[in-house]
Amino acid sequence: MTAEGGLFEVDMRLRPTGNKGPVAVSFETFRNYQLSEAWTWERLALVRARVVVGPKELRGRVADVIGLSLRASGARQQVLKDVADMRGRLDRERPGTSVWNLKEAKGGLFDIEFIVQGLQLVSAALEREVMNSNTLKGLEVLAELGVLSEVDARDLADALVCYQRLVQIIRLTVGDDFEPADVSHSLRIMMARSAGVSAYEDVEPVIQSHSRKVRQIFERVIGPISGL
Repeated sequence: MTAEGGLFEVDMRLRPTGNKGPVAVSFETFRNYQLSEAWTWERLALVRARVVVGPKELRGRVADVIGLSLRASGARQQVLKDVADMRGRLDRERPGTSVWNLKEAKGGLFDIEFIVQGLQLVSAALEREVMNSNTLKGLEVLAELGVLSEVDARDLADALVCYQRLVQIIRLTVGDDFEPADVSHSLRIMMARSAGVSAYEDVEPVIQSHSRKVRQIFERVIGPISGL
């Protein structure tokens, strides 16, 4: 909390102990948990982790533990199954209501992020260079190392760039009140240009095409999403 209000929220339920236990733990407790008890979803989160502040020696020790945890993520097939199961759970609990829900819709941003982080996790033990917190750069590295085919990486990158551009435009202009049929003329032009088409009416088909390719790649390289 600040004089101007809350700066950001911390979800304390995401601690290993849930709502119980201390807010902070010793370094050894942190190390032991990450190396022997962390779940796949926790290691997926660590893919994006970076040490922000603290004494230099401690920052280095924490970064080393993160690296060790990522490289000890477990059997490839089990990790990929866990990733597919987690994406399936999100499909059930937070289904995208339309193709314009660019994050949660099937084949949307969540799919791309799960693909990148899942492949990074199962490749970390072999290739330290595979880790990158930037999703687009992560795709480039996965392709360079042969973990992901160049065709798949290009299709995912094209979808990612398109989604991100549209998400930013919507956030900056209409926010949560976006209704595809009520978009102004100037916004239609901007969105069409961002999607690489000449007419606004072609934007939705472009999104649908990207989402189909993304979901197909997900189920091919990560695994089938069951329970839908």
